[in-house]
Amino acid sequence: MNMSRWLNWKPKEPILRDSTGGDPTKPTEPGIDGFEGTAFQETSEMRPLEETLRGLAVELYLSDGDCLFIVADEEDAAKLGEPRGTIYTAAEVRRVIKIADPSVVKEVHRWKRQFNATVRDCERPSGGRR
Repeated sequence: MNMSRWLNWKPKEPILRDSTGGDPTKPTEPGIDGFEGTAFQETSEMRPLEETLRGLAVELYLSDGDCLFIVADEEDAAKLGEPRGTIYTAAEVRRVIKIADPSVVKEVHRWKRQFNATVRDCERPSGGRR
């Protein structure tokens, strides 16, 4: 049986456990994390997600035991052979990450899975997007 090395993983002792003196570190305040303007800023060096994922799939395991896949596009989703409700294309991921409320994201995933659906933009009757 081929066991993954991750199944045998044991955490190491915290680095500062035996340190003497000093106060505990303070949580980072929003906007002062050292990544401002770098973590989410697209640059000309970054390849589009579709290009990066083409022909590949990322499988993510969720805390409830569920899993989902992220692929480049509909063509790769069809090749994967999994139910469409468990697959997110790069375009779907972009739509979902715009949702600020984690409970809404969870609900979207539940509906997507239940109805074997896709996540897409929706037109309002007035012509605007939601």
